[in-house]
Amino acid sequence: AEIASAAMRLEATTPYSRGLTSDPKALSELSGTWRLLYTDAPEITGLANPPLGFQLGPVFQPIDTPSRSFETLALVTQRFGLARGNLRVVGTFKPAPMGSLNAAGVRNDIGNRIDVDFKRLVFTVDDLLGLSTGARLRKVASPQAKSGAPQPAVDITYLDETLRITRGGDNSIFVLMKEDGGTARTLSIAER
Repeated sequence: AEIASAAMRLEATTPYSRGLTSDPKALSELSGTWRLLYTDAPEITGLANPPLGFQLGPVFQPIDTPSRSFETLALVTQRFGLARGNLRVVGTFKPAPMGSLNAAGVRNDIGNRIDVDFKRLVFTVDDLLGLSTGARLRKVASPQAKSGAPQPAVDITYLDETLRITRGGDNSIFVLMKEDGGTARTLSIAER
């Protein structure tokens, strides 16, 4: 509750109170590698206890606004050191139409919403029993949108050169910090 309250205070002071998705300066600030500091989103908190003794590590989100693409990279390790890997969600985004409703029924009245299309989920085992797999142990899935389901979207409710607060379509909160010079390696087109 304390983090949500602090986030709401920051959101009230956002430098981009209107039209963030069409502001070149805001889009420039959005590009880069972001590290997740906090979330209450079930799709992330549900990963806190993955099977087989894996543990969720740092989560990064490289965003490239010129290509309108992103990856969400979650590092995972097996608690006994038997394996190390990552889960990547690869997608694209575009400004959401003004007036659109998200899954929580919130209307996009200020132009801070982006529609998200999830293209691939890629799970890779990087090391197994202390040996590199050369990323050859990989499972790729292509999510299919459910008919009649709302368009996945997020509202960027606060953005400056180092901090971003985003609200998911279910009103979950994401607090992220930009990594100095952070360039988490994104997957190549062939790896996707």
